[in-house]
Amino acid sequence: YYHNNRWHDVNFDAGEAKAAAPKGFLQLNYTPSQTLKNPLYDTHFTIAKIAGGSMHRLNFRNTEGAESTISLQSFFQQPVEIEEGYYILITGTRMANGKVLARITTFNIEEGKTTPVDLILRRDDKDIQVIGEMDPEALFLPENKSNPQSILATTGRGYFIVGILGAGQEPSNHFLRDLARLKTDFESWNRGIILLFPDEDQWKRFDKADFTELPSTITFGIDKDSSITNQLVKNLNLASANNLPIVVIADTFGRLVYVSQGYKIGIGNELIQIIKKL
Repeated sequence: YYHNNRWHDVNFDAGEAKAAAPKGFLQLNYTPSQTLKNPLYDTHFTIAKIAGGSMHRLNFRNTEGAESTISLQSFFQQPVEIEEGYYILITGTRMANGKVLARITTFNIEEGKTTPVDLILRRDDKDIQVIGEMDPEALFLPENKSNPQSILATTGRGYFIVGILGAGQEPSNHFLRDLARLKTDFESWNRGIILLFPDEDQWKRFDKADFTELPSTITFGIDKDSSITNQLVKNLNLASANNLPIVVIADTFGRLVYVSQGYKIGIGNELIQIIKKL
């Protein structure tokens, strides 16, 4: 309740009310990257108060509902009111090899004041970063099959490539020619490559005879309900589902470590360079 210009916490199990702790405001500042526009709390960053020699993680669950919905844009767009005291902000960037690039920032919150803190996620341009996620159990209709099949059932465990193509479109044709040119390299990698068309009409318009030297590890198919395309567009913050090809590298757990969209010179070589680091 509010009394004498101050909020008071009430504990019905205690004998008397205690004054609420003085509070200030935290303003998080973040510069979006191409692959991460909206960091998630507990996934990309967390905040803890230091009190009594221990860390006490802040829990915003009651405000947002499910914890997984708490993000920078949904909750931290405006200054957030928290108790005064000494805090740490911990950020983490997952890499493909399992390590996490962590960063710790300390700050103080003073009563009635707003404290700006930069939210920074570390990068290592020499290593491969996890840039998003997809569902490896997502279904597609394989070539010459009547029943849908999951990505994982097709590729097996480990890393794999998924490409969404446009039939007769030069950017997609360029990508296919790159795969053919580097056929030996991709076959030596011996991992699955799934190439999908958005619908049956595009699949029918595609002529495999135009690309006779493709790697034998390729499986063609149809993304009939666009579920795979849509989740890639959403999870990777891509501008459009129509700018094809969309090419990704992911693993058994659905961790995405590479994405390319639209026309790009040398995409085949880029894929091989990433593959050699995995």
